[in-house]
Amino acid sequence: MAVYPTGPYGFNVGNTISDFTFLGYQDGGRQFTDIDLSDYYDPSGTKGIKALFLSLGRSSCGACVAQAGSMNTWDTQYRSKGLRQLEALHTDIKPVDPTPGTPKDFTARQSTALDWIAKYASRYDVVIDPTYQLNKGVKPISDPRGWLIDTKTMKIVKTYNGAPGFLQGLDALLK
Repeated sequence: MAVYPTGPYGFNVGNTISDFTFLGYQDGGRQFTDIDLSDYYDPSGTKGIKALFLSLGRSSCGACVAQAGSMNTWDTQYRSKGLRQLEALHTDIKPVDPTPGTPKDFTARQSTALDWIAKYASRYDVVIDPTYQLNKGVKPISDPRGWLIDTKTMKIVKTYNGAPGFLQGLDALLK
């Protein structure tokens, strides 16, 4: 197994994305499991993964919901060419019932990912990010937020905020 690339780690173009670990579902399946960003790391091309589209969203975000259908379309169009997609959900539309006198808890949980997969028939990987790993140090905050990552190096080649613009530059990675 190849050693994950060193930094500098960050969320900007040219940075290496950290090897975050999430809990979620692979390929829209029903097995709740660890999913690491290193699972997508493919420096030799043996996994057939050339690019990773990492998207951060929430179930109450209209643009995130609109993008969910597009991600299924992109999966159909680009998976065979080497694109993998990972949707990380950081909050849930339905709060956990709080203790009286405490704020409502909208933290993403296992049901958040299951609801997303069921509602949008997701065929791509869906995970939860309840500790906001992908929100740390990223400004401005708007969802969906996304990163296009070269899986040979795990370097970020494109970022976007608020609307899917990652398709520009994707073809070059998939060659």
